[in-house]
Amino acid sequence: ALLAAALDDVDALFTPPWNRCSQATVDSLHDLGFEALSRDVTATRLDLAGMHELRVSVDWNKRGAEDAGRAALLVDALLAAVHGGEPVGVMLHHAVMHEQDFARLDALLAMLRASPRAVCRSMSALVGLTAAAT
Repeated sequence: ALLAAALDDVDALFTPPWNRCSQATVDSLHDLGFEALSRDVTATRLDLAGMHELRVSVDWNKRGAEDAGRAALLVDALLAAVHGGEPVGVMLHHAVMHEQDFARLDALLAMLRASPRAVCRSMSALVGLTAAAT
């Protein structure tokens, strides 16, 4: 309600910090009028009670990978996600991204814009969300 009051357009979508989300969280979100939940594909499955789920298949800043190895892990994760046949969700950790991370992201976005086979959509457009409940 605070976000909806402060901003013009807030999607009824919840992304839990670090995928920390229980069934009680989902039940509360449903009761509050949220329409979608976005979490990592490895997160424990929950009963979404009719809410949409947007699964994040690529973690841009995967922990434990050194910078040189991170690029290779990222490419592998993107390719695996694309071959999965579902929309590819990418989780960005903008607060911890470095110059090289942003350069890689710029390169990926440029490649996607140039590809006739790639279509970028907002999370809300993927599930047809309406503005958040107040």
